[in-house]
Amino acid sequence: MSYNFFVDIGSSYLSVIDDKEKEIFYSPHRGEFKKILNDLGIDSSKAVFTGKNSIHYKGLHPFYVLISLAKAYEEIRHILYVGASSFFIINLDEKGNYVRHILNTTCASGTGSFLDLQAKRLGYTIDEFGKRALNAKVKPPVSTRCSVFAKTDLIHLQQDGYTKEEISAGLCESLAENIIDVLFKGSLPEGNILLCGGVFKNLALLNAFSERLGENNLICENPHLSLSLGLKKISEERNFDLIEPIDYENIFQDEEEKNSKILKRKEDY
Repeated sequence: MSYNFFVDIGSSYLSVIDDKEKEIFYSPHRGEFKKILNDLGIDSSKAVFTGKNSIHYKGLHPFYVLISLAKAYEEIRHILYVGASSFFIINLDEKGNYVRHILNTTCASGTGSFLDLQAKRLGYTIDEFGKRALNAKVKPPVSTRCSVFAKTDLIHLQQDGYTKEEISAGLCESLAENIIDVLFKGSLPEGNILLCGGVFKNLALLNAFSERLGENNLICENPHLSLSLGLKKISEERNFDLIEPIDYENIFQDEEEKNSKILKRKEDY
């Protein structure tokens, strides 16, 4: 069966591309993704799905989708995803097959929603936030492990005379440092890294990761559409009806359990 639309329904954002890889929609869905899809005239029988809220449509597991996308590039050894409510790293072997993954806690600190909240506290939209941060010369450290601490830091930094642009830049730098510390635990990875997730549309944040991980090792192309593009790639190679639907219950287990359960059919990866 052929499909016309490839849909990622994340915890906060909805992204849709068509069979020509044209971006149809990318924006917050605020829980109304069914209405948005209906307004866009998308017939669910002609679409395939992934993302945290795709369980309503028997969507594919995002790990499966991202690993499939990574195989479109040469020698990807890691997939770094930062979304609205989670971030994780998937490690691959030299053939692009799954090895293991590390996921952040269920706390939203350090994710896209955390960044959205801090932008609002500074009086910016998320797009303005990233652009303003690019102009800053000074980048004061900000707590990104806790939203409450971050709010306190923002108040103190403003009282100390830092501009909103400088605080925005500090948030991007600190967020990148926190994510790298949580996922890589002080040991920088070898090999190319594919960056995925809408957070990487923020160029200030992308620059912060490049400075720490080395820009020559990073691949970042339409990161906000990564999961939709991964679905499109799978459609060119596999019959969707033969792939197991998403099972989010296994994502948030202890690390040992996650790595043993997350891939029910490891040979598919």
